Amino acid sequence: MRKFLSLFCLAVMIISCGKQERVDRVVENGVEVIRNKLRPYQIKDTPRNLQVDKKVLIDFQGEEIIKLGIADIRGFDVDKEGNVYISVFKGECCLHKFDPEGRFVMSYARKGQGPGEMPIAKSLNVNDRNEILVHDVAKQKLVVFDDRGRLIKEIDPPPRITRLSPLSNGNYLVSTHTPERPSPFYYLVDLSIYDSDLKEIRRLERLKLPNGPGASYWLPWKDKIYVGSEERRYEIWVYDLKGDLIRKIKKEYEPVKIPEDIWVAWKSARIRLKLQTHTAEDFQVPENWPPFDAFFIDEEGRLYVRTFEAGPEKGEYVHDIFNSGGVFIARKSLDLSFDREYEYARSKNGQIYGFSENEAGFEQLSVYQLKWE
Repeated sequence: MRKFLSLFCLAVMIISCGKQERVDRVVENGVEVIRNKLRPYQIKDTPRNLQVDKKVLIDFQGEEIIKLGIADIRGFDVDKEGNVYISVFKGECCLHKFDPEGRFVMSYARKGQGPGEMPIAKSLNVNDRNEILVHDVAKQKLVVFDDRGRLIKEIDPPPRITRLSPLSNGNYLVSTHTPERPSPFYYLVDLSIYDSDLKEIRRLERLKLPNGPGASYWLPWKDKIYVGSEERRYEIWVYDLKGDLIRKIKKEYEPVKIPEDIWVAWKSARIRLKLQTHTAEDFQVPENWPPFDAFFIDEEGRLYVRTFEAGPEKGEYVHDIFNSGGVFIARKSLDLSFDREYEYARSKNGQIYGFSENEAGFEQLSVYQLKWE
């Protein structure tokens, strides 16, 4: 009898360990919808423990960086070899290149009006051919350089561009301001797919971007495009490269209250803006933060969504993590800082690149090695 009971208990343990939660997954109008709850799903054979090893790559408080006059960062990306490219507002040049160890290599795109010159470079990206693409705001040109800083070509982009990202099929994901500004408290952008000559193929969405934190964010990854909307709360839509909606990732969340001092300052700024613009619109300051702020995707397709929930260490924020199928699998605090001037973080060469602040408040670009167990 004891032997039978022992075998029975062992069998129960094996079954329990291999138990898998049923994911709440439905299809609505031909679109897959993943309904995630507050806690992560327990998925068999899915690692849920994330270990993070952080290494500071470029310290912008460093003496060499100060001598170069690199300040007011407007964008960054990384090529296949791990070289880092940074675009800045101040200084004699708009673009700076660093090697995989964070050592300065060269500067180019001088301030000026000639070919390959520009006063302001924004929306920096490195494509699959290691070409560096930047948006010349003044001349309204998409400027393309090789990895040695040599000018390849200049293309006329659509008007009122805010961000441009190359897609893996040679097309572009482009956001543009709409001509109208319906409110002084927010603005609208059209998010569209453009072909290689920057001619619009298909508009995906019109997004509302408030003056301040909001849940409108978008990001291409391999053969997909991820879009969050301020008006959908915690719901991220996934499109294919043709612009067809293929998945909706939904999640329940616990609201995070805005601290009193920030709420009061925000309200005062709104009142001043209301008086300055002579608008009759009554825009109420919310009591809680939006459900999320931004997101990035690692090379395995896992989606990391930055929430407003503070982590245990200064500068850290809790990230909800979803697998490549949109299923909520884990939570992790990361100390990546966020600025809407550029993409939140970059996943390249098996690592995550992003900004954080040192103890003195200066920016530093770090590389994060993520290990799942």
